[in-house]
Amino acid sequence: MTTTATHNLKHTRRHGRASRTAQVAFIVALVLIAAAAAAANDVIRVRDQAAVAGDCVKLGDVAALEGETAHSLAGVELVQLDKNQSNLDLTLDQIQDSLRKRGVNLAMLRISGFARCRVQRQAPAEAAACQADSCPRTTTVRRDATAELPPATTTPAIANPMQRVDVNTSVTMLDQVTAQLAQRAQAPLSAMTITFNDGDRQRLMVPVLDQKLEVEPLSGGTLGRIPLTVRRWRGQEMLEEIRVTADVSRTMLAVVAVKTLRKGQTIASGDVDVQEMMVRDDSIRPVQEAKKVIGQMALRPMRVGQIVDESEIDAPLMVHRGDLVTVRCLSGQLVVRGVARAVEDGAEGHVINLRNERSNQTFTGRVAAPREVVVIAEGNGL
Repeated sequence: MTTTATHNLKHTRRHGRASRTAQVAFIVALVLIAAAAAAANDVIRVRDQAAVAGDCVKLGDVAALEGETAHSLAGVELVQLDKNQSNLDLTLDQIQDSLRKRGVNLAMLRISGFARCRVQRQAPAEAAACQADSCPRTTTVRRDATAELPPATTTPAIANPMQRVDVNTSVTMLDQVTAQLAQRAQAPLSAMTITFNDGDRQRLMVPVLDQKLEVEPLSGGTLGRIPLTVRRWRGQEMLEEIRVTADVSRTMLAVVAVKTLRKGQTIASGDVDVQEMMVRDDSIRPVQEAKKVIGQMALRPMRVGQIVDESEIDAPLMVHRGDLVTVRCLSGQLVVRGVARAVEDGAEGHVINLRNERSNQTFTGRVAAPREVVVIAEGNGL
């Protein structure tokens, strides 16, 4: 073989190896691009709060899932509540650890939402939904004045555990408008349902990566139908001004009547339940813990399925108008006991008007117990 032929053969072999290397690199790049595209379509958005009926907390209970892969993980068991445990704080760290232990490739998913989800037991479990060996137990983290929440160590890190975590920037007018409406309602985007009619939605599907958006609500409310003026700016130049209307509602935990309640009825534990409800009226202030309702008095009738509002309950009446009540009058070191007629209704701690049956004078006293009132004697007409 000649020198020239040998050189050409070596060159061909080197060229072939380089070509195969380039092909492998190209295939790897395609795989990575496909994986990234798949991850973009499969999203796990952790909610800030959730309610469960049984002992076991699953991924579908605490997160909104988007995409086929994400939905297939809805039944993954994350943690099990202890028998007497009513709530816990489940961290983003714990959720990711549980998914890893079950062999889930987190690189194929995009995880966003809240750094912690407050999970509350909806009702006592009648049967365990999973076994302790398949659903690991965890330590309850309670939010009170003395307890300190463990820091979230998952990237991206945030200082405030109630701050929504999302590594993806909003890229359309629609994304930014919905994000601002959720912020205005002081609620996580995952808990909000914000819709527009087809025409308004189409007008908002405009990319704004290099632009600034000004969103001006034309009403004072944060829920319900909200008219908006939206202005799109690039630097000092206003590119567009449009007017659209958003229909805004929020999902939140609320105490709900499960039986018809009469006005004046004392609410028992079997009369109410804690459920996830859709709220679209700013005037509604739902009570979110059953213990704040049980034992209280309904100030107006309530139908089955109605959210219990803070303004619709009060402490039960201990004194009714027209009752003869025992009056303990405090005067210095003396305690004088007498009887008076209640001029109005009163619950424990309420200050009500009473009438001295002998002198017909009225005075005020504080309700201390059923048909018992305490007054201070000086200048009170007793």
